[in-house]
Amino acid sequence: MIGMAVLFDSIDLFLGLGLFGFVANMVATPLFGIWFSHNDVSIMHPDRALKFLGTIVLETTPLSGVPLWSYTVYTTVKNEWRSVAV
Repeated sequence: MIGMAVLFDSIDLFLGLGLFGFVANMVATPLFGIWFSHNDVSIMHPDRALKFLGTIVLETTPLSGVPLWSYTVYTTVKNEWRSVAV
């Protein structure tokens, strides 16, 4: 999942702010939402919703060169692994 987030951020960076970068984000949003849901991680849980929705909004702005998907997916996975291990 983290590798896929890095891939989407790379695609978005290389395609820039054009239509193709926006299309990559339109694919990434439902993909990660469904993927987390299938792993019993609610992305709309109050602890994670602001980060997920913020990523969606910021990926449509000039800040799309920042690896926001990678950060969001990495921190969500890391926090879930920690909560399971405890």
